[in-house]
Amino acid sequence: MVDDSALDFLIKEFVNIYCKMSDIGLDVFLEPPLWFMPIDNNVAKKEAAKYFLLAASLHDNEVTGSSRNVRVLLDDFHDVFESKLYSITNPKEFEIEVERCRSSFEFFDQMGPKKDEVSKILADVNVFIKEKAGGDLIEHAKQMMRTGKKPIDLALEFCTIHRMDKRHMAKSWIYLRWVVRKHPDLGIFDFSPKDLMVPLTTPTLRFVAARELLTDNHELELALSSSEKISNWWENTKALESAQKVLNNYAISLFPDDPARVDFPFFILGRWLAGFDLNKEFLAKTITFFVEKYHKIGTWPIRYLIERRHFNKFSCDYNVGANSQLEIPVANFLLRNGMKFEYEPIQFWWVKEHGVIAITPPYTPDFLLSLKFRGKKVLLEPHGVWDELKEFVGKLGTFRKNYGEFFYLILVVPEDFMETIRKLDPQQKVYDQLWTIGEFPIKMNEFRSSCSTY
Repeated sequence: MVDDSALDFLIKEFVNIYCKMSDIGLDVFLEPPLWFMPIDNNVAKKEAAKYFLLAASLHDNEVTGSSRNVRVLLDDFHDVFESKLYSITNPKEFEIEVERCRSSFEFFDQMGPKKDEVSKILADVNVFIKEKAGGDLIEHAKQMMRTGKKPIDLALEFCTIHRMDKRHMAKSWIYLRWVVRKHPDLGIFDFSPKDLMVPLTTPTLRFVAARELLTDNHELELALSSSEKISNWWENTKALESAQKVLNNYAISLFPDDPARVDFPFFILGRWLAGFDLNKEFLAKTITFFVEKYHKIGTWPIRYLIERRHFNKFSCDYNVGANSQLEIPVANFLLRNGMKFEYEPIQFWWVKEHGVIAITPPYTPDFLLSLKFRGKKVLLEPHGVWDELKEFVGKLGTFRKNYGEFFYLILVVPEDFMETIRKLDPQQKVYDQLWTIGEFPIKMNEFRSSCSTY
């Protein structure tokens, strides 16, 4: 039985560790780059206010899929439209580019079933900026403050934007957290952080379930067990409002002057918890694991990524997502068979062994599948490069030693690699299963039948 006060102490420590990390949407060190950052002048601030409202409006699983897709989409749109990105009010002007981006994502991360609504959302945001905010969101917020209004009043104004109505109010609170809180957020609006609410998103909802904050927690856990069930849950206004209130009150109990401090740390936890048991025991195990790792290595043990561009020597261009001679057939097979995946979404860190205090290069797995086997999430690692193979094999072994209790690793290699890898790893510490690329389709179908999905 987990003691609530001890768990809350752990949660608070975790939040204080991860609240110092930039949100993946704001991080200047992640690709693709944010062309207007760092924000060091008024022009950059005004553009940031517009850009991040567009970004928040697209944070929608049913539209863009994963939140990491949002930054990639807006980067592509800016390449094409430049400053017109913030002034286009006719959805049709976005449609061709949306279709092009959608097709380019196939080896990266799938968009949502309502992806066709991207154009309408972006155009609606620009209408709001032009007609309601007079082209300047920062000045608009200042005018609201002069009349005694608070963040909730601006959030309610955003309800006129397509898919930013009360059911999708989390988008408004994501935006307001970005623009109100100081570093690592932007701090370009002068509202008080005390008046912010914690966005209720699918990741933060997983935290609500795992912390068992609701009286009908089992019902919420069931809803989170599939995309169809959780989609239906979001239509239940009463349940949504109850969960939002409980989450916000809990955040206030931890950080009364800054409840939104928990948002990105709970996002980190919520993404990690996808597919795992949503209860206090597993939550305590996870947070203890992260906190101990952090204190051991002196940095965040896991980091969620957005896009890692790869140079394509055949086209002299940079591709998004899977690109090697082994990765592409693996991605194609997964797509053809309706197996959801994310390409290189997460990075794992650790320190060297034998008392050496040094952080080793991190490991970024290729494919994270929405499959779970024997209680572990499934990773696919196609590898066909001879250079530094011994070092790569050693890195996989270290990864499994550090994170193997949570992940099941399948290594996929060319036929002529098998003997070498078995010699390098005679005790099979590097992988859970080793397949050749030739047998991959058969093996994957057989393996899939033994897995659960999430």
